[in-house]
Amino acid sequence: MPHALIAIAFLMPVTVALAGPPQRDYPIHPVPFTDVHIHDGFWSPRQDTNRTVTVPYCFQKCEETGRINNFAKAGKLMEGKFEGIF
Repeated sequence: MPHALIAIAFLMPVTVALAGPPQRDYPIHPVPFTDVHIHDGFWSPRQDTNRTVTVPYCFQKCEETGRINNFAKAGKLMEGKFEGIF
């Protein structure tokens, strides 16, 4: 076991030296999400369903169960105690 550790300790710097300097110019650049548009037969209908059905339904349930009010209570914008499941 000690020989293996010595070998690793010796080979680690050699491996790093052989790898060369780190690459500075990453070939992939971020794109603002507002510049991304999806127009196809698979994802477009799913995005429409999320936008028109799923998100409004989730927001409605968050209001009904007091989750939205919990943020106002935590920010001292509203009186009351936490509601719901922690």
